[in-house]
Amino acid sequence: MPKVRAIANVYRDYGVKVYLAVRFDSPAAIGGLPTADPLDANVIKWWTKKVAEIYEAIPDFGGFLIKADSEGQHGPSEYGRTHAQGANMLAGVLKPHAGIVMWRAFVYDPNIDADRAKRSYKFYKPQDGQFAGNVFLQVKNGPLDFQHREPIHPLIGGMSNTKTGLELQITQEYTGQATHLVWLVPQWKSYLDFDTKATTLNARVKDVIAGTTFGYDNSLFAGVSNMGDSPNWTGQTMAQANQYGFGRLSWNPSLSAGAIADEWIKITYGVDPLVIAGIKSILTGSWSTYEKYSMIGSTGEVRSPANHFDPDMVTNQTYSMADASGVGFDRTRAGSGYVNQYSAAVADMYNNLATTPPEFLLWFHHVLYTYNVFPGKTVIQWIYDTHFEGEAEAQGMIDKWVSLKGKMSRVCFYDVLKNLNAQKAQASIWRRYINHYFWDLSGIADDQGRSVSARSN
Repeated sequence: MPKVRAIANVYRDYGVKVYLAVRFDSPAAIGGLPTADPLDANVIKWWTKKVAEIYEAIPDFGGFLIKADSEGQHGPSEYGRTHAQGANMLAGVLKPHAGIVMWRAFVYDPNIDADRAKRSYKFYKPQDGQFAGNVFLQVKNGPLDFQHREPIHPLIGGMSNTKTGLELQITQEYTGQATHLVWLVPQWKSYLDFDTKATTLNARVKDVIAGTTFGYDNSLFAGVSNMGDSPNWTGQTMAQANQYGFGRLSWNPSLSAGAIADEWIKITYGVDPLVIAGIKSILTGSWSTYEKYSMIGSTGEVRSPANHFDPDMVTNQTYSMADASGVGFDRTRAGSGYVNQYSAAVADMYNNLATTPPEFLLWFHHVLYTYNVFPGKTVIQWIYDTHFEGEAEAQGMIDKWVSLKGKMSRVCFYDVLKNLNAQKAQASIWRRYINHYFWDLSGIADDQGRSVSARSN
């Protein structure tokens, strides 16, 4: 508690409250009780006393962040209670102090549904309207796990009687970690600007989380950060652009990615027009470049489960559903039915192959390799082309950066260059692996005559 109080005292002058991420089973884990059942009188008494102690030390304490029944964390389901009951117990204890509960809404129990993307919505939707007014359901941007590209989580816009907030991942767990340069602001903008069509007006994601769509009296915009002990905090200098971009969007989600890029570059590297233009060009295209060399459209989860960095199509076949004839996960009404978790207008759009945006084609549809995803380009050729393009663009990022040599400190220049070179090497590995995998699976050659038949080429 002394350390938390010291942190709170520092931030108080800036109008920032401190919150605590705590274990739901704390009464049993550290409190000496035989249970953490949220309806048990002794458990409620324990939390009431603990919360009073916290507020005595930190009068402006904000509340709790809870992760329950997921990835090894204990939760109310162990006691036959709903998440609403678990969250509401804590909300009741915090309410006299004006505290809130941020309840992370991801549960991946395979018993809920065979399609992992459906599980969180199916688990929480029946509890809509049951959560207390000082509880926020903190929802990841997509239904899987911070993949490079996912459709918006259907709980956002789908819980009209529950306060929902958006959780983004600033740290690059699935986008090259601290090595690859991937600017995530364009990705986040694609979510914030998406129209859930949950209502006829003001139903974009940024409207929902701001509270205007369903009349919330406050809002939640959360980020999973990656501040560490490296000299530049984020592992490489350019990753700081994601920290800055998240902060700017949290206050003004209508800002453009270009405006945020201009601000960060000037603050970090100065006002030289050539530096601004060069770095902005690198940042702007980096998400697309990463997607091209490392992914297969929006299939998700093609990295090794051991390190979330290297390619592993075999272990993750249940996400890509790649077979000898085609690729993609059928989540239409005729498939897993995932599309029905959205509003009717959005569900209709994704259910129809012709109206599904190309970037989400393989998330919602299983298509033949010979399907024309673009005029004159089949799916298999699109896979080959994008991976060659991504590798080339990774080299292009190096060339752009080298052109800026002498326009910044040697430390800054070589820090980024080292990582860009590592990124290019990894892009080559991904290109060889993915293209060989799909050539081996489909037996279809690249129509440009490039070698895709060996990982060593």
